[in-house]
Amino acid sequence: MTHQPTKPTPTDTPPFDIFETDDTYILEGEYPGSKPEHIHVYFIEPNTLIIHGYAEPKYTKHARAERVVSERVVGSSCRVFKFPVKVDFEGIDVELTDGVLLLWVGKPLDYEKGWEDDWVVVCA
Repeated sequence: MTHQPTKPTPTDTPPFDIFETDDTYILEGEYPGSKPEHIHVYFIEPNTLIIHGYAEPKYTKHARAERVVSERVVGSSCRVFKFPVKVDFEGIDVELTDGVLLLWVGKPLDYEKGWEDDWVVVCA
């Protein structure tokens, strides 16, 4: 019997967790196998962040074995995060270590609790 390996669909995107402190949002996402040059982070509005990434496929070949299921996220992906407030997009810090992408995004200096809209997170 011949199986076709399953391929990632456009909704297969790196998962993220979002944390909040009094003055910063912290985004933590998984990009296994990615190098810094594979990740592009930019703002299109004062509260909208886009992350384009690429995860290198790293498949192991096994003698006389055929892949029947593939769940790992590989290839290109795009994530859009709309923050609940306008953020300090010039003061963003980004780090990629061991396949984990960390972003620290500062809240505006005049931020007051209660100004927030809702979070919008899109898997594109």
